[in-house]
Amino acid sequence: MKQINGKLKPDNNFKWKFRKQLLAACFFLLVCITGITAAAKGMTENSGTNQTEKIPGCGLADAAYSYDGGKTWTSDSFLEVAGNGTYEVMVRDRLGNISSGSFRVDKIDRTAPAAEAVVHPEGFVKDKAVIILSASDDGSGLAGRPYSYDGGRTWTADSMHEVEENGDYQAAVRDAAGNITRLTVPVKNIDRDPPEISFSLTPEHWRSGSAVLTVHAVDQGCGLDAKAFSFDNGRTFQISGRKVIQEPGEIKVLVRDALGNFSHGYYRAVPLRKLEWTRPE
Repeated sequence: MKQINGKLKPDNNFKWKFRKQLLAACFFLLVCITGITAAAKGMTENSGTNQTEKIPGCGLADAAYSYDGGKTWTSDSFLEVAGNGTYEVMVRDRLGNISSGSFRVDKIDRTAPAAEAVVHPEGFVKDKAVIILSASDDGSGLAGRPYSYDGGRTWTADSMHEVEENGDYQAAVRDAAGNITRLTVPVKNIDRDPPEISFSLTPEHWRSGSAVLTVHAVDQGCGLDAKAFSFDNGRTFQISGRKVIQEPGEIKVLVRDALGNFSHGYYRAVPLRKLEWTRPE
């Protein structure tokens, strides 16, 4: 400071020191205002959302979780459940403050699909039959390849399966959770067997005149054709299995069932002897 005309006036050194102090005070004030504004902004944002303020607490208890209404506590933060339902969970901190809530489990599926099988056609067939499976599942739904026709060794998306032989077929249907319904499907309508035939001659001991050859036929499958008998090598067929014989000789007899399966044989009619039946090898 300098004294001029009895008054104190600042010199350049004093002015510089004063300015430095003033700038420092302004900077400190700016920092304070900025911090207060940021804190206020954070509080405002947190109050409008579900965010939790990062205020240090006492921490969770060592055994912080309960799944039975607070009867027992565990440090495990996961729970295995065996069935669908609503489950309660409680969480506590070191001071005993408790939060609670519930969750719903509805994705556990131990129920196998509902399934049924039919064989098509219903009547007899000579070549192939078709097993048709139908199924539904109200839980996890059917698997991407839900059907099996060999007891579960292989799986397919095809609900129809051709078979060429009679027998019991082991089918299965599975859902997306791996539950399996098993079915035994009997197939009995494939018929490739010819009729069973036998014969008789009247009179049994043919000496003269005419005799009547009767062919007896039984078919355990589809049954005999409406016109099942032929005595002219299959050129014509008739309802009756009887034929009048006027003279000795060899007769070829054909018998067919409703699907066209044939029994055939050559017969030799000789007077005074029984009719001999020979079947070709």
